Amino acid sequence: MRKMLRGYRYLKSTNRLHIIEDAVQHLREYELDIPTSKFSKLLWGAGLCSAELITRQRLSSRYIGLNRALLIAVSSPSGFVSIAIPRIWRVQLEHIGFSIDHTKCSIYWALALAKKFMFGLAKALLLLGEAICNWSPTHDFGNQYIYFCDLVRNNLPADDQDFQSYCLINWYSQWNGRDHLISHLRHGVTMANLNYKGIYNITFQKNPVPPLFDIRQKLAYVSWLVKAFYSCVVSLFSGAWWNLLILPEAVTAISVRLQSPSLFAKEYWFHNSLCYPPLWTYELPAKHSKAIYYFYSINCEPLSRSDGSKPFVTPYSLMNWPHYLIWDKPLSAFIRNTQSINASMLVSGPVWFSDCTNNHKALKPLSIALFNVTPHRSLAYSRLGIATEYYVPEITNAFLDQVIQCAVELGIIIAFKEKRVIKRTAHPLHRAYMNSIKCNPNVDILNPSVSAIQIIKQSIGCISFPFTSTAFIARSEGISSVYFDPTASLCVDDTDTRGIAILKNKRSLNEWMKALLVSRT
Repeated sequence: MRKMLRGYRYLKSTNRLHIIEDAVQHLREYELDIPTSKFSKLLWGAGLCSAELITRQRLSSRYIGLNRALLIAVSSPSGFVSIAIPRIWRVQLEHIGFSIDHTKCSIYWALALAKKFMFGLAKALLLLGEAICNWSPTHDFGNQYIYFCDLVRNNLPADDQDFQSYCLINWYSQWNGRDHLISHLRHGVTMANLNYKGIYNITFQKNPVPPLFDIRQKLAYVSWLVKAFYSCVVSLFSGAWWNLLILPEAVTAISVRLQSPSLFAKEYWFHNSLCYPPLWTYELPAKHSKAIYYFYSINCEPLSRSDGSKPFVTPYSLMNWPHYLIWDKPLSAFIRNTQSINASMLVSGPVWFSDCTNNHKALKPLSIALFNVTPHRSLAYSRLGIATEYYVPEITNAFLDQVIQCAVELGIIIAFKEKRVIKRTAHPLHRAYMNSIKCNPNVDILNPSVSAIQIIKQSIGCISFPFTSTAFIARSEGISSVYFDPTASLCVDDTDTRGIAILKNKRSLNEWMKALLVSRT
């Protein structure tokens, strides 16, 4: 860990932090020279036509570990990259200028593939066990339901009478673009089986893919497993590592392939914590179903660098979802820069996502909502490999401090909400600053689990750290909204700000707050 921090500080001191981000993006974009015939149709199924891209997506999903390995490699003149990556990526890193320990990388890569194989085997046996114990369909909705993937408790209503919280389910219930023929919504949140009194029946389903129940399906699944593991053994000795890489996902995809279309949701919704479509979603069109990718935030693009450039360096660059639900047209332009050239897009405006009404209190009169970005510890931040050092405690604390100073001078209450609960991953300097303002009478510190929309609707104005989604939400709610950059150093354009003003010093911030007060008196 010390080596990683040493590498980060060395690159920072030489103004070369960008080389980590650039190297990882180069690997993402480098097309693997793998003939389509080398991909096993048995394993890849409907994903075969996108197999090369899917392979790059799966390799790129481990970019945090790769960032760490690259930082360690540059920590000393004799440093080498040692991480589980295939030879084709190692050669590319050498071309860029990194030194590679091929022996260690080969061993780590072989162990990673063995782990994938064992995980795939364990998952296959688990799914087979579930199938053996299941002899009837888990539901009889006949394709007339929607499944929301990867939710947590606060994405659902608090109870069966909760129609007021700004959670995802309540948003969908009032969204004009919803499918009005659907009467059932399903999710995978345990201990949240609601007898909802709204327009939907909201019920729990452990997994988005229902287990096999027909005896013929089970026999076909066993037959497929035998062939699949034989194919993996052949791939192992022939060097076709990509087939081993996809095995854990393939055992789920075959479950979709074998079952009747009537058992699947009409739509499967995935939020933007996940970058790439699971392999089983490629089977959905044949089941008269589709995967929809939606955003609960629009702070997705990388910040501009100090030289004004804004390279497209992001894991999102490899996205290829077939359907997107987007907030606005700039987000659409962002997606068009990815692999989703022919995807369908529907503009919805802001999407409510998470809320906890039990922890909410009414704001004091004439409160201004304040939203920041919690800075990580140096160790956690450095391995993100971000070229622009902006989300750090020196800047976030200055952001908070200058806003609070203006509030004290003008007698305004600041309703402050952290993005999430502060834990040990937050930087100690930020935690110390937060402790120092707890007793400030002009600062009302709110529970992070409460929806930002609840707070914004009760405020007279909104100040956001660049470029959080709350500024856009506030504007869409008719609330005066600005960004505040305490460093006055960001290179911005309308895509970043979406036409929202960005204040760059304490004086302009004070004037904006004063004008806001005058308009309310």
